[in-house]
Order: sequence, then structure tokens, then C-alpha cells
Amino acid sequence: MAMSRKHYVAVAEHLNSVWVELDPGSKLDQAFMGMVDNLCWEFQSDNAHFDKERFVKAVTRDDG
Repeated sequence: MAMSRKHYVAVAEHLNSVWVELDPGSKLDQAFMGMVDNLCWEFQSDNAHFDKERFVKAVTRDDG
């Protein structure tokens, strides 16, 4: 079963809750972004219309 938009949104929201707690430029920050990049690769292989740029923006937004 392919993931739907609501699944991608939920994953991005959960990842964002971790992102806002990371120190910018730290090794953990770099590892986190590597994981996000790997997830994007998987999501793109599952859905040709997956928008990596939009997903990364949702993950790395800072509302506060």
C-alpha cells in the first residue's frame, strides 16, 4: 500500500518535533538530515509525485 499525503504530513510533523530540539550544525543535526534525505529517497521511490523540497521545508520549519 502506497503512502498518502496525510502519511507524509504526519511523518514530517513528527520529524519536525525532533528538528526543533537539535543544535544547528551539530553532528546530530547532520545525522538527522542524512536520515531525512534517506527517507526522501524511499518516499520518491514509492511515489513519483513526492516533493522532496516541500517535505524538507516542513521538517525543518521553525514556528517559534
